Amino acid sequence: MLPKIDVQGLSVQFMAPQQGEPITALADLNLQVGAGEFVAVVGPSGGGKTTLLRVIAGLERAGQGAAQVHRADPKRPATAMVFQDAGLFPWMSVLENIAYGMRMQGIRGKQRYELALFWLGRMGLTRFADAFPHQLSGGMRQRVGLARAFAHNPEVLLMDEPFAALDAQTRLELHAALLELWDGADMTVLFVTHSIEEALTLADRAVVLSARPGRVIAEFRVAFPRPRDPVALRTDYTFGQQYAAIWDVLRGEVQPASEGALST
Repeated sequence: MLPKIDVQGLSVQFMAPQQGEPITALADLNLQVGAGEFVAVVGPSGGGKTTLLRVIAGLERAGQGAAQVHRADPKRPATAMVFQDAGLFPWMSVLENIAYGMRMQGIRGKQRYELALFWLGRMGLTRFADAFPHQLSGGMRQRVGLARAFAHNPEVLLMDEPFAALDAQTRLELHAALLELWDGADMTVLFVTHSIEEALTLADRAVVLSARPGRVIAEFRVAFPRPRDPVALRTDYTFGQQYAAIWDVLRGEVQPASEGALST
């Protein structure tokens, strides 16, 4: 059976704007994600995690190799992406932002607004339907971004550190919200994060990338059954064990990446 996401021998280079020299972001990266799987990618800054998502989404071209999404339903979008800053249109209301992806799919006005209201309700934001993004907190904007992505109903959801800028309490609340939404959805998720705790809270599998050029250097099967309580997990002895095991691999990559950043 084909994986939902299949990345084979992926290499990506780009030109550094100041040095004028090519930088290799990813080198011979291989990764497979099964249908319905939730995979977290962790790695040091500058290791090509965002580049990987952008290639899968079709926003960036591969230099060598390939990244494919094997679609099961041609009527559904292949991918949707949730960014660090939620990526909402400031001139649109919350409801219009959520409905936008469905509008691009050709879903008629009444149906798309009914679906947008449904997903807004799932995120507990119904009374903010007519508000604009600048009137919302950071956590609320990310809730709208999640609602928009799930309303779009892609086969693959790509998430680029969507909770990184939030405070710890809001981040835990959104972890719980994401787990609840995903539990009822037929959706594969590839989630980029710097946080080992976040990877263990959300994912079925944690994939560790090296320092630049990024490649997969380790994979860990997350030990916890679903459904999960993001707070209760942190009191589990196994949580600490898995955190330490991933950090043992990752810390050897973080130091070289930091030294490289200081030297450029």
